[in-house]
Amino acid sequence: MKYIANNKIQTIIATFVCVLFVSVPTDSFAQSGLEGLSPEFPSTEEIQDTIEQPLRIQAITSSPQPGETVQISLNHYGRSYLDSSNITWIVNGEEYESGVGMKQISIEAGGLGSVYTVKVVVNRGSEIEETQTITFSVANIDLLWEVVDSYTHPFYKGKALPTMDSAVRMVAIPQVSNQSGMLPAENLIYNWSKDGGRRASDSGYGKNSILVLARFTRKTHSAEVEVEDPQSGSRWSTSDSFRLTEPEVLFYRKTPLGGIQYEREISESIDLAQGSSSTVVAEPHYFSNQDSLEYTWRLNGRSVRETTTSGNTELPLVSEQSGTSEIDLHVTNNDNIFQTGDGSVEIITP
Repeated sequence: MKYIANNKIQTIIATFVCVLFVSVPTDSFAQSGLEGLSPEFPSTEEIQDTIEQPLRIQAITSSPQPGETVQISLNHYGRSYLDSSNITWIVNGEEYESGVGMKQISIEAGGLGSVYTVKVVVNRGSEIEETQTITFSVANIDLLWEVVDSYTHPFYKGKALPTMDSAVRMVAIPQVSNQSGMLPAENLIYNWSKDGGRRASDSGYGKNSILVLARFTRKTHSAEVEVEDPQSGSRWSTSDSFRLTEPEVLFYRKTPLGGIQYEREISESIDLAQGSSSTVVAEPHYFSNQDSLEYTWRLNGRSVRETTTSGNTELPLVSEQSGTSEIDLHVTNNDNIFQTGDGSVEIITP
């Protein structure tokens, strides 16, 4: 009788504790700082369903660059038998590596256009299990940019740079392939982002370029593009950025016989013999609209020519006496208040 009575007491206590646990409100988890936890646990059926799912393999990256190491692993959740099973990795139809419990391999990507198909065969003694095949290819996406409305003279060796409110075209040049060979750029899908914001209207089938404005609100702009093969679903991505600069005014000398000496920029000064004449030519670089530029020339602080917008890029000089003079030029874009530039050069007469 004593044993039965103790057993009943234990049953009552256990029931009371169980009732207390079940009746704890969900709010208690939030108040205790455990709002990210759930009081429910997966059922035996859910765990069994996970274990019974087909074996899968996964590559850390599906779009490696040439020479990049690709890690490929076998999804082994809930399958402890893999630790004692012989696992064989098949790459491009041939055995790549094999061993007991080998749940991960590394592949060094080859050259552009290389395509890899990978699957795994698991030998459990009496059973053979195979994974689905995954495919990845070695690709490269070049993302180039050019300023479509930034001026440089025809013989300038540098690149036209963006200034405030310049129009910049970003162009994606994909070198991607699948098992059929290299894919034409116009057959791919492009998803564009600028400064972290998605550009849905500029994205889509065959849209491998985007035109963006270099806003004055930030000094550096970035763009990212994700390129997708609609047939295989493979995706590749890359990004690039450009930094705004200030417009520049460069000076060159012009001679009656040789014309403008673009091969030799006037860095600081030019020598002009007494009684001789010459012409200084200004080239306003990185401005967006040459027709709307306004030029203000000064010699030793005094205006020497009426401010004009009619291509006033040349200033004739005549040296009458020895000494040093300073020429200053201020250039303003009447269509863009953010684009202004200044330049100066000294004229030295011995």
